[in-house]
Amino acid sequence: MPDGKKGMKYNEWAANKSESSKKAQLRKDINQTIRIVSTYSEFLAFMEAKGYEIKNAEFGENSRKYITFRSPDMSRPVRGSAKSLGKNFTKERIKERIENKRQKAIFPSVHNKLIDTNAPNIAGNIGLQKWANKENLRL
Repeated sequence: MPDGKKGMKYNEWAANKSESSKKAQLRKDINQTIRIVSTYSEFLAFMEAKGYEIKNAEFGENSRKYITFRSPDMSRPVRGSAKSLGKNFTKERIKERIENKRQKAIFPSVHNKLIDTNAPNIAGNIGLQKWANKENLRL
């Protein structure tokens, strides 16, 4: 590869493309679990409930760098590293994704708020005026 990175083997690439590989299934399970849970400890519990054996999940000085996942049908554990699963599947990034999801839930969405169409920055908006004319609204 020109950028110096090592590519993946053809059979791994083909399995990822068809989403039938063990790593693709693991990524899918991790993403689904992140959508459900609200804390990192819940994430670990849900993944274990799905049948995964998890090691090195703790944080701290004496902890290992990479989390590892292993399901009963895997011959070897899979490291949660940027090289193995991707940058969104390290233990730090998984915890961050869960916390970011929780932050979004705390702050209400801006989409449900009314817009003051008389505000100076909106009153001169040509796109808004065209939309209002199309909807037969008066600004």
